[in-house]
Amino acid sequence: MAPVKKHGRRRASVSASELAQMGVCERLVVFEHRYGKRRTVEQQQAIKRGRRAHARFYREGHMDWTRWWRYFIVFLIFGRWLTLCVAKWFQVRKPHHET
Repeated sequence: MAPVKKHGRRRASVSASELAQMGVCERLVVFEHRYGKRRTVEQQQAIKRGRRAHARFYREGHMDWTRWWRYFIVFLIFGRWLTLCVAKWFQVRKPHHET
């Protein structure tokens, strides 16, 4: 957990790992607050992997949204054009049984 700053402001968010840690070992939270976190090389590598995975997940989700949005716009434009063409065709077309 990040230390409290002089102006009483804290970090905007707390990770799920930090919340779980707070529930398990309050003494460790106090220790890390006073002296900072001391992570092993393996922990640092795991954190980097996790951050990359989260970033990839975010990018993929964002790309899917922008792709969907483009398809939606194309559908709106093409759908209106197609509807106008069909309506025009029905207006111009006369029934065969009228004489």
